[in-house]
Amino acid sequence: MRGFWEHLRSAWRTLLRSPGFTFLIIFTLALGIGANTAIFSALWGIVLSPLPYPNQDRLAALCQTHSEQMQGYCGFSPADMVDVRERAQRLESVGLGRGWHFTLKRGDQATGLSGGLADSGLFQVFGARPLLGRLFQPQDLKEANNHVVILSHALWQSEFGARREILGEEIELDGEPYTVVGVLEAGFEIPNLDWVRLWKPLHFDPSLGERRNWRGFRPYGRLAEGVSWQSAEEEMQALAAQLALDYPEVNEGFGATIIPLRRFLVGQSLRSQLGFFMAAVAVVLLIGCLNVANLLLARGVRRRREWAIRSALGAGRFRLILRQLGESLLLGLAGGLLGVLLAYGLLPLILQLAPSNIPRLEEVSINPQVLVFALLLSLATSLLFGIIPALRSSRLDLVAALKEGRAYSQGRRGGRLSSGLVSAEMALALLMMAGALMLVKTYLVLQDWQPGFDHHNLLTVQIFPPDYRYPDADALAEFYPRLVEEVQALPGVESAGLASAGPLFGGLDTTTVYVAGRPVPSPQEMPEVRFYDIDPNYFATLRRPLLAGRGITSEDRRGAPPVAVINETFAKRFFANQSPLGARLILPERDNLALEVVGMVSDVKPFLPNTPPESKIFWSLSQFLRGATHVVVRQDPSSAHGDLTKALTDRLKSVESDLSVSTVHPLSAAIQRELAPTRFHMTLLGSFAFLAAALAAVGIFGVISHAVSSRRHEMGVRQALGADRMRIAATVLALAGPPTALGMALGLAAFVPLSGALQAFVFGLETVQPPLLALALLLASLIAAAAVLMPIYRATRVHPSEALRQE
Repeated sequence: MRGFWEHLRSAWRTLLRSPGFTFLIIFTLALGIGANTAIFSALWGIVLSPLPYPNQDRLAALCQTHSEQMQGYCGFSPADMVDVRERAQRLESVGLGRGWHFTLKRGDQATGLSGGLADSGLFQVFGARPLLGRLFQPQDLKEANNHVVILSHALWQSEFGARREILGEEIELDGEPYTVVGVLEAGFEIPNLDWVRLWKPLHFDPSLGERRNWRGFRPYGRLAEGVSWQSAEEEMQALAAQLALDYPEVNEGFGATIIPLRRFLVGQSLRSQLGFFMAAVAVVLLIGCLNVANLLLARGVRRRREWAIRSALGAGRFRLILRQLGESLLLGLAGGLLGVLLAYGLLPLILQLAPSNIPRLEEVSINPQVLVFALLLSLATSLLFGIIPALRSSRLDLVAALKEGRAYSQGRRGGRLSSGLVSAEMALALLMMAGALMLVKTYLVLQDWQPGFDHHNLLTVQIFPPDYRYPDADALAEFYPRLVEEVQALPGVESAGLASAGPLFGGLDTTTVYVAGRPVPSPQEMPEVRFYDIDPNYFATLRRPLLAGRGITSEDRRGAPPVAVINETFAKRFFANQSPLGARLILPERDNLALEVVGMVSDVKPFLPNTPPESKIFWSLSQFLRGATHVVVRQDPSSAHGDLTKALTDRLKSVESDLSVSTVHPLSAAIQRELAPTRFHMTLLGSFAFLAAALAAVGIFGVISHAVSSRRHEMGVRQALGADRMRIAATVLALAGPPTALGMALGLAAFVPLSGALQAFVFGLETVQPPLLALALLLASLIAAAAVLMPIYRATRVHPSEALRQE
């Protein structure tokens, strides 16, 4: 051990004698280690770190499944969950909840709250403990006892001044009194319901089968001690099969699955993306290591006489290798330290660019586990870039090395090794550049979204009329037209309409449907389509053209025959070459209500490329009234009133003082939100590709510079014999050309089979596009050309007299 520390001290003194060389290596390593550390911190915080719940490895999401109706969504119905709770033997506890909207009224002020409904098992699953009071109990779910609420810690502090006396007090919620029975601990959140600020008991009567087909609840469970995931999955499938037998009218065709909570929260797509970026930064670090190895090889040639003298004085080969690995270790640790400092600066930029919907993003930080990773990476990097130069330099011909004097030469084998490292660097850099260009192309395609309507100058805001002021459909039917009339009268508003949802805003409601007069499909084959409640102004506000018939009008009110407008895809799916006008659509989920098709509207092109449009049906909001909707406003771009955000909110509140109004969002902001993931991926991979290209350029520069230096005498002699500068420049280019061309060929050949890794980022676009590959090759060629400019300049400036004097 003492000898090892002596080697380190000697190596440190040697490195200090070449500060420029030492800093170049440390900075090169720091770039790679810093990028790897920053990305690993995201991987640890999002995927690998423990969840903040007791026995978190036994937590699961319980999802009902269906080949058509539950695609991409995990939900469970309350009544089915009651049966699962009673019958499951391998689940210790189960529970479910969902988001809800409440209006909290204190004095004359009404405030909209993002709340939630929960059964008594939801908090039990996650091991919640109240800071004050108690959690929900089974009796709270009964209608006579369900006027109780639990406050989140944040709401308790912001709205109630963190008063402990709040327990037992009544608050007015949706016009009714509720008693506060508990306050949750600070920081406690239910996954996928982390925005809930107030919880209310979920009331329903399972004996009546109530809400058995309402599957929009977030379901969770905890495995019993010692139960395997496979056996729990088998039990869930058996329970789903039994529910389908017991309640075939609503559960036929439905299955169920159980997913470990950590895997459910992160999702396979995000795991793959983080793994992709870890691979990308690993490539950057590998290029850096190849660079450093090349620099050390070149330096080893210059130090051959030193190693020969040490060997002649009795130093064995192992001792020489240990000495050089000591230098590599110091360089690696110094690069790791600087890399961690770079990661501290890089991580906030990554988090700022990252889409806000990434789960557990707030848990990403440079923590002790990340620092251990950086240390291990530094040690591994030291070995990776140090072992080849150490083995190479320790294999000496003493007599030849001592005779060399100041004439340094790598020899043919050493030259091939350096050239091979340059080829590897260029291949890896080309891979990175081609991938980055593919993401740039994807971003430009998404940014050029042409949906088929005018998406400029549109504002959306969701409103929640208070139930206690508008308790029935008649009251809402009078309120909504008056609201639209007031909004349209606002200065700067060109038009306004209402809709339950729309392109890039609102929910994704579905319903089953079939055409009257045709055979009725079985429940498992019943077609499912998207549906939207709209008012007569919606299509006109979006400037979305009608293709046939008419749209929804003011005549389509309550009591009038129900009507529907369908989109092009719906017409092609259900009517082929026939006219859909006049056909009657049957809605099984609404007691087989029949709607007459009165119009057909154009499709909205999906935001993601190569995604087919869905079948959609639009019906009159006046005939299908609901207690929450979106106001869609087209702003007059020529108006001098500027931003309408505050004016719109004030006007809505003036119509109804207790109206709960969400934040006003321009549709352009929704588009930017959709662009955020691709912009993030493009920026991240583009930055790594730039680093890779820069490091590859440094590698080419280093190798060619060393080759020029070792052949400086030859260059002078050739000029003395009549070679002009163009011939000397061609000689230098000949040194750089073969390894660079080989590297580009290898990179191009590798990109084709590896391009499938980009499929998760490019949304169906072709990943192998010849024009982009040609551009990547052009950029790589320019980088290589720039890297040899300085060596060419130095080679052509060697004066023949220098060579003659050495002779």
